[in-house]
Amino acid sequence: MDPDYGAVEITLCGETITLEPTLTAMKRIDRHFGSLRAAISQCQQLSLDGLVFVISAGAALDDAGKRRIPELVFKAGILSVVPPVNEFLMLLMNPTGETAEEADSGKA
Repeated sequence: MDPDYGAVEITLCGETITLEPTLTAMKRIDRHFGSLRAAISQCQQLSLDGLVFVISAGAALDDAGKRRIPELVFKAGILSVVPPVNEFLMLLMNPTGETAEEADSGKA
């Protein structure tokens, strides 16, 4: 397992936001989109609302923080935001970073 595996940092207009792979974030995203695959699809389709929701859930933002994200994403440029958001969504699918080989051998 990669010891640096974990949170994803995203920089929006000079502000660094940390997206943490938590069960709470995963459940919120899954519930909102219907599945993680649907969340990935929305983000890859450059959905502002989808990107904002994932960032807000991953950063566990309060209401005031959530209101700031759409403008920050817009100003940063959606194309620059998609890669780290996708990285975060993939991390939610495998939060330990354990490879198939490690899982088979019982090593992490």
